[in-house]
Amino acid sequence: MLETIAGVDTAGYKKCKDLASFEAAGKEVWLIRAPRQLDVSQLKSLPVDFTGEGRATFEHDGVTFDVREDLQDDGSGLSVLVPTDKHTLTSGTGVNRIFAISETVDLEQRAETSKRRLSDTGSALLASPETKKHKKDKKDKKDKKDKKEKKEKKDKKEKREKKHKHA
Repeated sequence: MLETIAGVDTAGYKKCKDLASFEAAGKEVWLIRAPRQLDVSQLKSLPVDFTGEGRATFEHDGVTFDVREDLQDDGSGLSVLVPTDKHTLTSGTGVNRIFAISETVDLEQRAETSKRRLSDTGSALLASPETKKHKKDKKDKKDKKDKKEKKEKKDKKEKREKKHKHA
């Protein structure tokens, strides 16, 4: 069932049960964006690079993720809404930092793995007698076609020359 609130798909969101006791005084509030397929409730810790120069990475369920601070977005315009009563939310505090978690792919490693897979498959194919026979049959067929086209071209030329001699 697709749920929407004000045109926004809320199917992947989790409802917060209790923010009444949220006290932000003296604390930083961080917004952390994460891919839907990452269950953050299963994470025990999250590496963070405070210098902004390096990468903070972690692995979860065999997938590697990067954690980067969004230095372009200062969080202005964002705030945490806290309930004042059962029906009213008010702006409790602003967001101090924004981090994004994204899945990373090591292209060099993936390319090496693909090359290795292709070379293993290729060498197996080259070694098989059926493949060699198939390639030879294909070459023979092409040679035969080329020979036929060459003969037709030669016959056509001779026919034209004879026609011009008689005229």
